[in-house]
Amino acid sequence: YLRIQTALAQDSLEGLRANAGTLATAATALGAPAVKIYTSALQLAPADELPDARMKFTRVSDAIIPYMTGLGLTPPDGVRVAFCATTDKTWLQQGNDISSPYEGSAATCGEFR
Repeated sequence: YLRIQTALAQDSLEGLRANAGTLATAATALGAPAVKIYTSALQLAPADELPDARMKFTRVSDAIIPYMTGLGLTPPDGVRVAFCATTDKTWLQQGNDISSPYEGSAATCGEFR
């Protein structure tokens, strides 16, 4: 997930297919509660243009963040939930500087929650 987020924030699709496949595989080990993660990762894998990948990444984020919240899980050390009011979207990311996967290098907003 974080590799995909980083690539999209840098306006790149590098590794998207492989990383989405890895995410889908990992989600299968989590069982039924993670079916939305699995499905959204499979839908993301074939994206071959940034706008499509960003739209589909939204679904992945919208699956992972509620999954974690629902189970009372916290992100790993150094990973935080970020939010952009302009796009009205959330994502997980590492680091202290906002790196929006939805706006890429043109990002104009974002904050950590």
